Amino acid sequence: MQKFPMTAIGLRRLEEELRTLKSQERPAIIRAIAEARLVLTDDLIRAALRREKAALKDAKRGPERNARNGREAAPGAKRKTNELKAAARGAASKPLGPDEGENHGR
Repeated sequence: MQKFPMTAIGLRRLEEELRTLKSQERPAIIRAIAEARLVLTDDLIRAALRREKAALKDAKRGPERNARNGREAAPGAKRKTNELKAAARGAASKPLGPDEGENHGR
C-alpha cells in the first residue's frame, strides 16, 4: 500500500471537512430523502384512490356505459350509439327507400 504524507494543517482541514459533512450536509440529505419519500408515497396513494374511484363509477354505470372504456359492451350497444350520433347530425340512421322521405312536392 502506498503512503501519502500529510501535514498537520492538511489533517485539520480534512477533519473539519469530515465534521461538516457529518453534522450538516448528511442530515440535510437525509431530510431531503425523507421528504421525497413522503411526497412519493402521497402521490401513489392518491393515484390508487383515483383508480379505485373510477372502478366504482364504472361498476355503477353498467355494461353499456363501460363500452367506451374498452370493456365488454351489451350486444348492439355500438350500433345504437352510431345511430344516435347520426340522428344528432340530422342524418337518417338507415338509407331511405324511393317511397320514403321528402318528396318536395312531387
